[in-house]
Amino acid sequence: MTDIWLFASEVPFDSVTVEPPSMAGEVLVRDKPNDTGGTLIIQWAISADDTAAGAGIDGYMVYRSKNVDGPYKLIRVLPSGSISFEDTGLDDGQAYYYRISSVKDQLESQIVAGGPAIPSGQWYHTKRTPILVLMILFCITAVVFIVKAKGGYTFYVRPIAGIDAVDEAIGRATEMGRPILYVPGLGTAADVATIAAFTILGRVARRVAEYNTRVICPNYDPVVMTVCQEVVKGAYSSVGKPDMYEPKDVFFITQDQFPYTAAVNGIILREKPATNFYMGMFYA
Repeated sequence: MTDIWLFASEVPFDSVTVEPPSMAGEVLVRDKPNDTGGTLIIQWAISADDTAAGAGIDGYMVYRSKNVDGPYKLIRVLPSGSISFEDTGLDDGQAYYYRISSVKDQLESQIVAGGPAIPSGQWYHTKRTPILVLMILFCITAVVFIVKAKGGYTFYVRPIAGIDAVDEAIGRATEMGRPILYVPGLGTAADVATIAAFTILGRVARRVAEYNTRVICPNYDPVVMTVCQEVVKGAYSSVGKPDMYEPKDVFFITQDQFPYTAAVNGIILREKPATNFYMGMFYA
């Protein structure tokens, strides 16, 4: 019996060397302009591998320290293609140092240092200069007009047709000897339209008091009624005729929409007002 021995020859294997990615370019660290402080902007040139022609990288690692010699803390890992980063929540007046490295398959490139930079807040926002200029021009214009008005100059104020129509309608009702109906709408006292109705009611009530005319104000909401009573009472007092105010002319009907409408129609048929004011909100 013959024994056969096979010996495997030593076959050399090529060693594989994995090179780290190329490092990022120059790092620039500066304070963020026009802010309240506590923010620095870090900018860098992309790695030569972070291009279409390059081998590609996984991203960039950003390190920060308060001392140039460290220790440095990893604060952010950014994706490839990044060229800047805003570091917030910093202490104003404190110098900060940064280091940037590119990373590929957990291999980091050489470190590129940047800094120091000191964050601080700015008292003036340079991008709002146009607003400052407009404010200065407005203030100058206001002062000029105030001085001219005190000097006796009469300014022309364009008349508002709606206000003139209100005065004409009240005068017409006075001439006819009939009352004025003022309906503040179906809204509550918190609605903008109802608040506007209060304001106009005050002007109408003052004119009515001056002309000795009656104003009837039926209300859908009890709170609105209370406000209307105070508005009309104050208007009569402002023209020196508080005794002419009739509380029964400003009254509450109901908070049901259609019964309220029917009641207002009945007032129109019975009292035959010469002028009707419908203010506030109306809906069905």
